[in-house]
Amino acid sequence: MSLPARFYAGFFVRIIYGTYTPQGRAMTVTTGEKLARFASNLNDDGDNISHAVANVAALVADTSPVGTVVRTLDYGDAGKGGGAPYRKVTAATAAAENYIVDELLNHTASDGNIWVHNYEDVIFAKQAGAKVDDATDDSASHQAIIDQLNARGGGTWWQDIGTSRCLNVIMRSRVECRGMRRATVLKLIDDAPLDSKVISTSAAIEANGCAVRQVEVDGNASQHGQLNNQMNAITIQGNHFDWVVEECYLHNTGGDGVFVAWANDLVTQLPENIRVIDNVVEATGRQDISIVHCKDYVVQGNICSGVIDIETGNDTETNRDGVVNDNVAFAINVAPFSGLLSDNNQLVVSGNACQFLTCFGGNNVRLEGNTVKASFRYAQTKRAYIIDNNFSRIESIVSNGNFVEYMELTNNNVLNSDTGIAAAVTLRNIKKLVAKGNEVAALGAGVPAVLIENLDSSTSEYLFKSGEYTSDSGDGIKITANTQVGCEVKLRGDIAVSGGSGASINKTGASAGGTVSVVGGEYTGDMLINFNDGLFECRKADFVGDSKPRLVNNNINTRVNFDELQFDYAPGFQITLQNSAFATGPNYIGRLVNVSGDISLDWFGSTGTPTTEFRDAVVEQTSWIGTPIGTIETGSHYYLRGDATRFGQWYNGTTWVDRA
Repeated sequence: MSLPARFYAGFFVRIIYGTYTPQGRAMTVTTGEKLARFASNLNDDGDNISHAVANVAALVADTSPVGTVVRTLDYGDAGKGGGAPYRKVTAATAAAENYIVDELLNHTASDGNIWVHNYEDVIFAKQAGAKVDDATDDSASHQAIIDQLNARGGGTWWQDIGTSRCLNVIMRSRVECRGMRRATVLKLIDDAPLDSKVISTSAAIEANGCAVRQVEVDGNASQHGQLNNQMNAITIQGNHFDWVVEECYLHNTGGDGVFVAWANDLVTQLPENIRVIDNVVEATGRQDISIVHCKDYVVQGNICSGVIDIETGNDTETNRDGVVNDNVAFAINVAPFSGLLSDNNQLVVSGNACQFLTCFGGNNVRLEGNTVKASFRYAQTKRAYIIDNNFSRIESIVSNGNFVEYMELTNNNVLNSDTGIAAAVTLRNIKKLVAKGNEVAALGAGVPAVLIENLDSSTSEYLFKSGEYTSDSGDGIKITANTQVGCEVKLRGDIAVSGGSGASINKTGASAGGTVSVVGGEYTGDMLINFNDGLFECRKADFVGDSKPRLVNNNINTRVNFDELQFDYAPGFQITLQNSAFATGPNYIGRLVNVSGDISLDWFGSTGTPTTEFRDAVVEQTSWIGTPIGTIETGSHYYLRGDATRFGQWYNGTTWVDRA
């Protein structure tokens, strides 16, 4: 970006005045020499400067005609414009051109005309009398610059090298504060009152199109003892729009580094189009960056030692769109709210690196390419798309009644080594989940890879279309006992689930209803299924090692549908139906293939009068082991087809007989 020509001219003037010291060598120049040097460069900045005077006081006695432009050499008191150009105009002209007729900026000459501070689009702090000595309160000088630039249409307040002490400097429209990064410091004064800010806005003063760039802002909390959490470095509060805070170093605050919020808790007082970009924020008393109730925002490329907190609406607000990307922080909390009520709240969270990431609410939330070392937590989002992230853990923070309506989990990596946690991935209260291509590994003792819990009786679907879900010593996928009727868990296609020493799929407890449907995939560890009035479907699945499907301790009306299952371990019980009271029908057991041994059914104490049909049961290498084991009530019917010795026969609870 190029600065205006007047800036370069102003900088050159500062060099010839002796205020610039290259390579640390002091330049001692007399006032006469300064004037002589300046005489040959009067018009370089385009202001048609006639001559220079020694100081502001010399303006009063200067008898130059109206229209003359002069420049003062020395810095004046607060706001007096030392080092700035002045133009002589009539009093009528000053009033007509809306110059600020203020004793801090303008001076009446001895001839009755007025020397007005000539408009520049760049004004240095010292030109307005700021001392920049880390002791003097320069607030009045900074405010004078802002007011003057605003009155003349806008411009840049350029902060001189050094430390300016200040308090509650109020920005106004079209004014930019700029410096040379950590060489230019704005620091809160000592013993500041409660709720003091360094740079702020006022709800009563328009502040649109403003920027704070490349300055250090020190909240001086070490001196105040962090009196309260409202002492922010930069505050943008109220109905202001088009703001940029960029490439600043913000630190040592009692409150936030950057605080953006509505005023007076009014939706009509919302800030809009706020950009917080490429800042370094640390050692804050509250949040590093906090955006509360804001319309359209970007938080990008910031490096924060603490928390980035986004709370951009409540349950009645709409159009709160935002982007949070490429930040580094300890924690990032995004809570767009109103996700269940409006289609207009959208949020993109991408490319961030943090310890903790929390997402609460929002209509359309897209989390992509983030790296989260500790935990990603979510709740109550209408639609969430979670793609290509690296997580240590995914957990739900919802309670009964708070649902995520739709969630996609695609190509995420979750690697967790914690012990004593619910799961590496917790999926709770999701109306519809689609999981594709994820790799989830739980290394902690007894920790499941995935935990599913649906606490409401309404219909919900958890669909796993591909991916790998592995637990070293817990369950691959665990469905809790309190998961309610209407919950369908479906596994499809190219999927691998391993329970290590636990189950591949474990539906615990005897909850009412629901479906566990497995079509395809590879499973290491038994499938343990336990529920009432439910359906357990398992087709085209490959069981590794001694793994097998087992219905354990089911109560009433459980239905099964097994078909095209493949086993690869030595002779033994393959399908276990233990202590189960089956639905009266129909239950289907179809093609069963054991590549290395026998096929057997273990009824093991099951009761009921199910109608179970064996459809084309096949053993490729050995023979069918005949009579089921356990107590079978009289009247139960089992049909066997495809076995040479049992073809056309059925079991009546006592013996095999020919079918009629």
